[in-house]
Amino acid sequence: MSDVSTPTEAYDKASPLWEKCRAVCGGEDEVKDHDGIAQASDNFLIPFSPTMDQDQFDFLKREAELPGVVSEFKALLIGALLRREPEITIPGVTDECINWIKNEFGVDGSPLVSYMNSLLEEELESTYGWTFVDYSSGVPFPVLYPAESIINVRKTNSILTQVVVSLYEEFPDPEDEFHPKFEQVLFVHELVNGQYQIRRFIKEDGEWVSSYLEPVLKDDKPLDFIPLWPNSGEIEPVKPFLLTLVNKEIALYNKITRRNHLMYGAATFTPYTIGVTSEEEQKKIAKAGLGSWLHLPENAKLDVLKAPSDALADLDRSIASGFEEMAKLGVRMLSPETAQSGTALNIRNASQSAKIGTLNTRVGVIVRQVIAFMVNWRYGLNITYDQIKFDLQSDFTSYTGDEAWLRLLTEWYENNLIPRSVWIRILKSAEKLPDDYNDETGQIEMAKQENMGGKSYTERLNDQNTAE
Repeated sequence: MSDVSTPTEAYDKASPLWEKCRAVCGGEDEVKDHDGIAQASDNFLIPFSPTMDQDQFDFLKREAELPGVVSEFKALLIGALLRREPEITIPGVTDECINWIKNEFGVDGSPLVSYMNSLLEEELESTYGWTFVDYSSGVPFPVLYPAESIINVRKTNSILTQVVVSLYEEFPDPEDEFHPKFEQVLFVHELVNGQYQIRRFIKEDGEWVSSYLEPVLKDDKPLDFIPLWPNSGEIEPVKPFLLTLVNKEIALYNKITRRNHLMYGAATFTPYTIGVTSEEEQKKIAKAGLGSWLHLPENAKLDVLKAPSDALADLDRSIASGFEEMAKLGVRMLSPETAQSGTALNIRNASQSAKIGTLNTRVGVIVRQVIAFMVNWRYGLNITYDQIKFDLQSDFTSYTGDEAWLRLLTEWYENNLIPRSVWIRILKSAEKLPDDYNDETGQIEMAKQENMGGKSYTERLNDQNTAE
């Protein structure tokens, strides 16, 4: 039976992907911790046999080797976006306000860069982190909610009307005076009659019991929206940013581990005898050891098993191919260090630059909204987020393609080669659409227009091409 703590179906589908990405991004130790039980269905490392017991699986994990490419690539992307201090311009505010945003952004007085590092890490691992602006300390500050915290989201007419957040709070343990216990607590952020309120749920005697928190006021009035923003701009879970690379690395993890297992076998001689029927004679031969004269009975033969050199060669080729596939997906660090023309280097760098540019633009739009709300709340101003300039790295802010390239992207979208969300994002980065354009609202308006005999988008685009 479902209740307030029951996640949505979309959450249930996405949570295994978040778990997978977090483990691989965390490195080899976290991957091996994930593979705790030999026959678990979600293990990354596949046992050689469906009957492998726990001791055998633990031994196999000692030979296991994770390349660590994804964790390094994640660090590379974050480092590229935070290699310089973000550029911030807010009209009509004092230097004290700018200093507060840049250097005292967090509740503990931590700088903006520190929060952005955590935000980008969450964005890369889950692509579903949320930012909540709290005011409990008397000054607004951001709180980063990981993907697993947001168990239910509801919107009405494209407006966020309810978000259920699952957190764990510290409670005294009557049986242990030195160590508190942590229990699940639910917070329901919602709009009721156009006013923002929060309900807090705790479990008592197996039932969820709710209470209302103090109303959140701005200018002595309740807020008329929920101060929660999905950092990706997507209210519903999407596939994690690094998922494709994560899956490739898990495949490599299995191949490299099997190669290691075969190498250990190949480095060990496994002798066998034919024609020795006496157990006592067999023991004498075995105890003699390598380098000794072995006295075999008449018609007996001694040989060794052939090392699996062919299988090792095949696995090495497959591993090299796996690394090349990851390199083609944009992990430039895997590219061979050879002399190449400038054109070749630009092509090789294009995918990586596109990934960084997408992150820079997508996250920047949300952070501008958060900063605008925090500044307005603290100083009683009425600044719109599009008046604020916020660039993590200006190198990746502007879209540099020409009109012909934009037309090509539009053709890709119309032929279902790229999703609409990517196409809209590129148009925004190219300043062909306003940053606050809501595609759902726009689709509704276009549908109404077509029902009234208006022209579709494709027809209007063709008219524009003809005119030009």
